[in-house]
Amino acid sequence: MGRGITIIIMLLAAVGVFLSWTKPALDQIKTLKTHKAALDSALSESRETKKIRDELLDKYNSIDPKNLERLSKMVPENADSLRLMVELSNIASASGVIIEQLQTQAESKPQAASNLPGENGGESRSVLQVNMFFSASYPAAKSFFDEIQRSLRFMDITGIEFSSESGETNVHKFSMTANAYFKK
Repeated sequence: MGRGITIIIMLLAAVGVFLSWTKPALDQIKTLKTHKAALDSALSESRETKKIRDELLDKYNSIDPKNLERLSKMVPENADSLRLMVELSNIASASGVIIEQLQTQAESKPQAASNLPGENGGESRSVLQVNMFFSASYPAAKSFFDEIQRSLRFMDITGIEFSSESGETNVHKFSMTANAYFKK
């Protein structure tokens, strides 16, 4: 009987030593399995993102370069007020409008692009405010506004004021306020 108790005590001691040494290793294995599952999940999300990126890149590359150029004219990457002034000046010259003053001022805070045609709501845009004073006959002014409407550049005319000088001249003074958009 003494021998049986000794065997049982030795067996219990062996199990105790085994568990005390292996428990930290088992806990570490459990932690590593959890970490591996998180990494596998991140890897699968990364593969899905790469697949979506590749699909979008293929779509982008399939767009005709002429259309890409037109899109960049519609909503340029940055606020190039000088280029905008040149465009407006060229349109004015072709329409017979005499520009007296042309000013631009960047809006201080970007806005969501949800109300721009062709833009998604996630992208932001900024506004370049244009103030323009010019003289023109009514047909020339109408032609000028028609050309602005047909131009590729997104612009919202937010205000127009005009006055007519007394006398027999057909020349009117105009004040126009508009917003031109660019990506931020």
